[in-house]
Formats: sequence, structure tokens, C-alpha cells
Amino acid sequence: MLVDRIGIVPDGGRDTIPSVNAPNPGAAMTETDPTTEPELTTEEYISQLRELEAQLPPPTWDEVMPEWKWLHEGMANGTFDPEYKYGGLCVAIYNQQVVGTDTNRLRLRLNKARELGVHPERLVITDFYPA
Repeated sequence: MLVDRIGIVPDGGRDTIPSVNAPNPGAAMTETDPTTEPELTTEEYISQLRELEAQLPPPTWDEVMPEWKWLHEGMANGTFDPEYKYGGLCVAIYNQQVVGTDTNRLRLRLNKARELGVHPERLVITDFYPA
């Protein structure tokens, strides 16, 4: 079972995705900067995610489950974001740490997967209601 699968949509005609590098498990959290390039359409994001997915083996549930457990346990015991600084944001989790935030979950998934050199489904992406 894979987490947060996105349905197939037609290619939006954007440039192709460059090959990915080896994973970087010690990456620090960064926010994506939506102002550096024109905003893609949903279809363009999904097309680029599909292209990136084809370059890497999909993760197993056993690889993704620790991230979900870490998130849910932290939320249950009040240690994950006790100041609610992620309110109104999507959060990317990898190797049991927050590696990025953004207001657009597709942009966050694509940018972080590229940055970390991992299959897009390897990231846990969740969002939090605004405060």
C-alpha cells in the first residue's frame, strides 16, 4: 500500500525532470520558494511527479510506516509542533524529521523528492489547519 497516491492526468507539456541523486538522509528542513519559477498547474505538477516516480523504485509500506508512526505519536503526546507553527501549511516528513513546508502539497512533494533524491511517495506529506 502506498500513501497519498495521485491519479493519472495528461502531460502538461513542461520540461522533463533531471535524473535524481542518491538520498540525503541528513537533510535539514527548508521551505520551498514558490517565487523562483512560474507556478505550475496541478496537471503539470502531477506530470512531473509521474516522471520522477518512473526513475526510482516505489517505497514499501515498511519504509514509510515509521514516518507516519512518528508523526501520529508526536501529535498524540503533544511533542509534534506544540507551538502550532505549521498551522496552515503542508509539512514534508522524511527519516522522522520535518524536511520542508509549503502551502502547496504537490510543489512540496516534487521539490523535496528532487532535493532528497527519493521517490515522491517516500515522503509523508500532511497538512494542518490554520490557527
